[in-house]
Amino acid sequence: MGSNKYAHSCSTPLTVGNSRVEVHPAPLKEAGSTTKALCRVSEPELRVVLLGGNWSQRNLVRTLILGGKSFTTKPNSFIKITGSVRNRKISVINTPDLQFPTADSITEFIRGCAAASHPGPHVFLLVLQPEDFTEEEKQSIHQALYHFNDESFSHSLVMILNPKQEGSILKEERMKNPQIRNLITECRYRYLFQMMVEPQELLIQFDQIMKENNGEHVRYKEPEGTATPAGEDEG
Repeated sequence: MGSNKYAHSCSTPLTVGNSRVEVHPAPLKEAGSTTKALCRVSEPELRVVLLGGNWSQRNLVRTLILGGKSFTTKPNSFIKITGSVRNRKISVINTPDLQFPTADSITEFIRGCAAASHPGPHVFLLVLQPEDFTEEEKQSIHQALYHFNDESFSHSLVMILNPKQEGSILKEERMKNPQIRNLITECRYRYLFQMMVEPQELLIQFDQIMKENNGEHVRYKEPEGTATPAGEDEG
């Protein structure tokens, strides 16, 4: 059997079904406090999946949420980083770039995403670089959300990153991009600008999405007539 496109190996693997995903603890992040060791919290785990953009852009958003250093893991991995922010247990799942040359590659990606976010994400945070966002990328995000579950859009929030060059694109000009506007519409008009958001505001938005969905997470729906292939362990 050939190797999977997406890597799931790590020193301390989390096994979900036949998939293995990389799991890292993040430092405790509190306003006005120094970094502390990860601790257990009584709040339920909030699971956030990052989609869109490239690996470094998604990792930037992950550090905005949880703090800590960037990871050097290969971009073709699903990485789950768990930490605590204001006594709230949060797991952020960084995903590979959205490249779906075949139908099978979509299924493989979704299964990896489902394993990393088990039992399912509460929020899909869609990362957009306004200068680079195209119809093709919008369609890739749409495919990932739809194939995970057609209710995924109700759990999605768009984050528009800062321009690559300061002052190159005004906020109003970014909103004229039809691909960005269409995606925001599909996500119930939920969006944020990176330059205007603080970690606490992100948590408020996450909680609002959970409230609107009665606290439920998105459940992956395996397509009918398909079977999950046997996983492979890496030595």
